[in-house]
Amino acid sequence: MSATVCVFVQYAERHPDVQQASSIYDKEKGLVLVYSGVLPPGGVENHLTSSLPPHYIPDRVIQLDHLPVNSHGKLNRKKLLELVEGHMKESIYYSSLCIIQSYFSGECSLDIDKTFVENGGSSVQALALSCQLSEMSHTPDTQHQVLQAVLNQNICELCHYVDSFSLPAAVAKSLEDNSPPSKKLKVSLNSSSTLPEILTVVQKDCLTNPCPSFPSNTSLHAKRLWEVDTGKCVDATPTLISTGEDNFAYVGSHSHKFLCINMSNGEVVWSTILGGRIEATAAISQKHRLIFVGCYDKHLYCLQAFTGDVMYKHLTGDVIKSTPAVDSGRVYFGSHDHHFYCLSLPEFSLLWKVRLKGAIYATPVISENGILVATLNGSIYLIDKTAGAVKEEVSFGAPIFSTVLLAVDKVVVCTVTGLCTCRQTDNLSQELWSYKTAGAIFSSPCLVADEGALVFGCHDKHVYCLDMHTGRLLWNVLCDATVGCSPFPYKTNTSNHVMISSTRGTLYSVNVCTGDVTSFLALHADVFSSPIVSGSRLIIGCRDDKIYCFELIS
Repeated sequence: MSATVCVFVQYAERHPDVQQASSIYDKEKGLVLVYSGVLPPGGVENHLTSSLPPHYIPDRVIQLDHLPVNSHGKLNRKKLLELVEGHMKESIYYSSLCIIQSYFSGECSLDIDKTFVENGGSSVQALALSCQLSEMSHTPDTQHQVLQAVLNQNICELCHYVDSFSLPAAVAKSLEDNSPPSKKLKVSLNSSSTLPEILTVVQKDCLTNPCPSFPSNTSLHAKRLWEVDTGKCVDATPTLISTGEDNFAYVGSHSHKFLCINMSNGEVVWSTILGGRIEATAAISQKHRLIFVGCYDKHLYCLQAFTGDVMYKHLTGDVIKSTPAVDSGRVYFGSHDHHFYCLSLPEFSLLWKVRLKGAIYATPVISENGILVATLNGSIYLIDKTAGAVKEEVSFGAPIFSTVLLAVDKVVVCTVTGLCTCRQTDNLSQELWSYKTAGAIFSSPCLVADEGALVFGCHDKHVYCLDMHTGRLLWNVLCDATVGCSPFPYKTNTSNHVMISSTRGTLYSVNVCTGDVTSFLALHADVFSSPIVSGSRLIIGCRDDKIYCFELIS
């Protein structure tokens, strides 16, 4: 026994309420003090830290009812090791469970037989959780393997998975040092902190991480025209329809409500309660005046655009977060049940479905050659539109949440490894160029054709702009938080811009040609929705339960 071990065992036994103490050393777990006694939690730790220098403090302290002895009355070290291992397993399992629970509101009880997503966790939260569990557990698995476990294993299996790698000291440090991301996920605005009628540009010294390219002389205001309270978080991106006379926004909420809102005045034209939480963005069939939206109750809903009446609904095997694609009398969509579906319009009958190797989150993209479908197992599929046969499959080795970008003869794919890669449309295996960022990419890229510029957000807090033809970096902009939403391109009188939001709810307008942030404003609540600009109006969903519409005034 080393001198260090002798010292902390001896000092522990000096405490009047410690009956017996011993130690165990393991090259992974470090030095563990085990004792029996009647002290309150933390009593021995406080006793040791008040008496000994830091290098004499054990890595972990465990309290047992009694220390095991053999037939000779001496300490049974083999049995003691078994008890310690069991105690650690229980502790790590509980700690993992606490970390997972922290991503949900206090009133939400976890169902350990369901996955993180089935319990209501979002994909952005799943990535944050996988990062936290990776750091906590010192797992030899890559973060992408941990993310797969978060997405596919139920909570019980996930905690046991973490148990198989975890080091107790790391668990304790993780719980102490890492504030749960969910504590920041929803900020309600009370009467004293509601948004002002006029939102002035936030000056750069107001941000924790200011944008380096923000010009000091920028002057832009956003007038708040209206807001609609949906009752719960709005993570979906609004979908707009113009009838010639009026413009309408369609969007769903965690409250199960799907709403139609008059863009001119914020009036709720109709609100329909669906069977579960709605995170998916809706798609439109202009010809049939129909709205299609996926739901957590595993159904794809078809609603009449001007009344909100549910015309049809199609049951799948799992939640639907993917936005459908509508083309030539058919609606295509994916589900977390690993199937890709094709329904006829207006009959809404199933024409075919095909099973793929992963859940489907991204929007399918229709091309001349077929339908491009990205999956969370990291594959892109090219599927025949007529019969649903898989024509091509290419693996990218990591989950794909963002929608692929189709640009004539090129396809751009982004993954959670931070890879942005450009492929040939008629040969997805042929890479034309690639660019690697420092964080996961959830943002779906947009193309500003006039500039030949590809723009997307990243979890490393940057917005990137690449040359579409070569993949060369044209500029990047540092934001105040991760960027998971998709940029929206729009034009002013003089130049092309993109509007994009950080997850903290700070909106940035960026000049595509120069990379200069021409303006930004803060919503004071977290945002997972992507902004939409229509004319001079900006509409966006927010995690404070509201949908906001602003008039951009330069």
